Amino acid sequence: MSSQRCGIDTMLRCDNRTFRTMPGKLLLGPTGKRLSADYLEPVAGFQGRVDFIHKTNIPLIFIVGLQEPARGGSRIASTWYPSHLHLSLDAGGVSLEEDKFITMDDVLVSVQRWVNHGRRDVLLELSAPEGSLLQPDGSLRCALELLDHGMHVTLAVKASEAALTRKGLCLPAGETREIMVCAVLWEQRDGDGTACLKRMEQLLDGGSACLACQEEAYDRWFEDVPVFSCDDELLNKTWWYRWFLLRHNYAEPNLGLMRHGMFYEGRSHKVDKTPLCSKGHEFTQLIPLSTPMHLCDCRWKRDVSPCRETLFSLLDSMDEQGFFATMMVDRRGAHYGHFAQWALYQTMLVHPDKALISAVLPGFKESFRRVLEAQRSGDDLLPVCRDHRRTGKEYQPSFWYFTGFPDN
Repeated sequence: MSSQRCGIDTMLRCDNRTFRTMPGKLLLGPTGKRLSADYLEPVAGFQGRVDFIHKTNIPLIFIVGLQEPARGGSRIASTWYPSHLHLSLDAGGVSLEEDKFITMDDVLVSVQRWVNHGRRDVLLELSAPEGSLLQPDGSLRCALELLDHGMHVTLAVKASEAALTRKGLCLPAGETREIMVCAVLWEQRDGDGTACLKRMEQLLDGGSACLACQEEAYDRWFEDVPVFSCDDELLNKTWWYRWFLLRHNYAEPNLGLMRHGMFYEGRSHKVDKTPLCSKGHEFTQLIPLSTPMHLCDCRWKRDVSPCRETLFSLLDSMDEQGFFATMMVDRRGAHYGHFAQWALYQTMLVHPDKALISAVLPGFKESFRRVLEAQRSGDDLLPVCRDHRRTGKEYQPSFWYFTGFPDN
């Protein structure tokens, strides 16, 4: 064991990292309390599939580009970091260096440096979703209706250069422009978005220094993680990637049924990428099967707050039958086999907290009783899982053997 570690960005950086099943689509490491990106197009800004709490597939937040695209296309390179994504673009005499990220408190940030190497002026334009209206403060604003979860979301976009959102920004021949564009989203139950807009303005006021602040803030989450080191560099990297996944999948929705923080089973989508739609399977929700696994990993952080929040989220997920169930902002769903009570015990061994255990133990005990009542066999206290899809082992041979090899 070593007591030292490199920064998380240094350990996990990766050049030209793309979506495995969608070549050319870029991945984004940082996630906010509510916002994340399934994938991004290789353009300046946020275009692709951005998610608000759940799989929502917002296709466009904003992009910045040339009014007249370069003939012959562009040369593109990217570097993925856990805390941000760096994009390099060379388009017919105009080059771009961009760093973009989502802050933990849900501001989408793009820091851009454009250079015109040509002999004529060019115009940079900002594009936002259709229906966006210019506000007195210089921001663009529009409403997004995410009907699958009953959410009504407002998007606001603002640039450091006011001309960019009005008529376009001139980039004279031989000159350089450094600009910054930010965006925030809020749900109507949050109020008028004042707090979100304030966070956006603070970042714009700070300018390009916000990237260093983002790198530092993101890395700080890993400061209290146990350090593992051996003579196998791949294993060392795997250790830190596992901790990155915990940070990447932690969310604090604070909306509807989801009142506390939790670990999503994942941020990925399956089946369908239809814009502004959650059609198809997703993992951006509380799933009781995997939640105890996240607890058993995260308990080794000195900061117990993610574990504490997750324990309360499990209680929030309890349905009318007393089972911990999958949970979204507007619904509870399927039951799964889990070891939540054991994970609670293991967490308390590392972080003994009488007040916390007093608050959550009654609910955990009640759920345990309900599972026994509904699923125990006549011979012992072992719960019987009658649906193999609720074990997390959909193709487990023992299930098929002990249930007589059913047709399905």
